[in-house]
Amino acid sequence: MTATVDGALSPYFHSLPDMCKRIPDSAVAAAGFDVNLGRQPLQYKEASSIVQSCSFNAADPDNGDLILTGGAGIAVTNINDLLNQGIIHVVQKNIPIGPHQGYTYTSPAQGQLECHLAYGTFFGTALFGAAQKRPSTSQPCDEVTKVARALYPYIPTRPSEMAHS
Repeated sequence: MTATVDGALSPYFHSLPDMCKRIPDSAVAAAGFDVNLGRQPLQYKEASSIVQSCSFNAADPDNGDLILTGGAGIAVTNINDLLNQGIIHVVQKNIPIGPHQGYTYTSPAQGQLECHLAYGTFFGTALFGAAQKRPSTSQPCDEVTKVARALYPYIPTRPSEMAHS
């Protein structure tokens, strides 16, 4: 079941849980991030009624330079509305993420080192991101698929999980 309404019309408007509290350290590490670098919740309070996210970082073990940022989020945005924005370029469709079918996408404004993955949910959209801080042998959309596969179990799957925490 995928949400067909979004924004202020959604029954989950103002009811999104704190994603940083939902994701355990073991999943952060499995996604390729360093749990010792902390986690950053969404910084824009005015957006917190429609989106909640948590971001993580990974550093080069040799010199400590930041090499990857990314994370997971949820939004009361219909998946079709998200993907049909003019600035979105869908890279791949029907990517298996557990029981879900995801889409990787990029935006010219974000550059070639960043990619996102999303799939539709009962509340709107599950969102995952990965941004490389320098060119790498791996591709950003491969990185975000790894992130999504590690973190999707912590995305709410039923209405009782949507109470704001």
